[in-house]
Amino acid sequence: MIPFTASPFFDFLNAFLLGFQPDAFVAGSTLCIFDILYSFDSLVYLRNNVSDWTLNEWFGPVLNITQGIAGYPSSSLVDCQ
Repeated sequence: MIPFTASPFFDFLNAFLLGFQPDAFVAGSTLCIFDILYSFDSLVYLRNNVSDWTLNEWFGPVLNITQGIAGYPSSSLVDCQ
């Protein structure tokens, strides 16, 4: 499964957000949108690493779990007020 930020649709969304400028309506909304997108991408990366898991490469899923806890989901709580 390919993450959304690695797909060409992310470029379309980014161009739309640059043109629409949601920060003019709600401050910090662009950061909030990107934090939520990157949170879903962290789940996709975790799924990919768990499906490719071997005993020698156990650190990939562990890093994705810590990224899922302390990374973008936790910053989205601050940015999405």
